[in-house]
Amino acid sequence: MSSHVSRLTAFDIAADGTLSNRRVWADGVGPDGICLDAEGCIWASSGAMINDCARIREGGQVAEKFELDRPCFAAMLGGPDRRSLFMLTADTGEWGTYAWAAHVLGAPGYRIAGGSDEIQRNIIAERVLGLPAEPRVDRDLPWRDVPR
Repeated sequence: MSSHVSRLTAFDIAADGTLSNRRVWADGVGPDGICLDAEGCIWASSGAMINDCARIREGGQVAEKFELDRPCFAAMLGGPDRRSLFMLTADTGEWGTYAWAAHVLGAPGYRIAGGSDEIQRNIIAERVLGLPAEPRVDRDLPWRDVPR
């Protein structure tokens, strides 16, 4: 996905992982934060700052669309059968305007050292995508008794 030109680009992937046959998959598609469904369609906004989340086929045809009251910045499929659509939206608001929201949303965020990104990914994997949790041998131990 190339957000600045609103274009999805596709490649063929060889057995060794090399890419070839670069081509336009769809033009005029919204921001990044896309996901691919089992039938090969992309879920994303149908255009920049359009208040929707659309299922887009190769070539750019919109197969389905959910109208929203604010822009959708990311989509993901999850749940036990990977058929539940989750959308990340943000209110660019009357008092805020898009420029204000871009300033706030684009501000650098500080991470807690020691793996906060990995923890967040595990939470999303387990609670949103329904993937099995990592084994926890200390699950029933009070904090003071956990070996360190």
